[in-house]
Amino acid sequence: MPTVVVRAEYPGVSRHTLFEQVADFSRYPQIADSVREVKVSRTGDGFVLSEWEVEFRRGLLRWTEHDEIDHERCVLSFEQIAGDLAAFTGVWSVAEIPGGASITFEAYFDLGMPTLADMLDPVAERALRSNTAELMAAFARAANTPEARPNSQPA
Repeated sequence: MPTVVVRAEYPGVSRHTLFEQVADFSRYPQIADSVREVKVSRTGDGFVLSEWEVEFRRGLLRWTEHDEIDHERCVLSFEQIAGDLAAFTGVWSVAEIPGGASITFEAYFDLGMPTLADMLDPVAERALRSNTAELMAAFARAANTPEARPNSQPA
């Protein structure tokens, strides 16, 4: 499965303040053009079910995921349970660094088209990196910190 890792540093902000931005999915359509809609329903303490509609190339991807939100550790894990992809799972983690905080996004996906994977996986990977970088820049604006510098790493 292709892996996408994107990391950004945010000077002058606490990890808990930054994590609150990450964990607030319902605001994503307002802060990121690529996210069309997110519907969130709580399923229990620290768990949510979220339904997503995100721009992908000239179309839309839709999926539902189960999210586990650990505010104490500043870690958000997600796993697609239904939708357009064969598999989509990952984690957002926020860590304290000297003078601020960092966010690391790591995700694994499978488009479910093995015969076209060589062509489509790189396109999907670029789109996921781009959408994640857009969100990371929006988190910086929302936290009133200088623009984050996402570092997208090949896996």
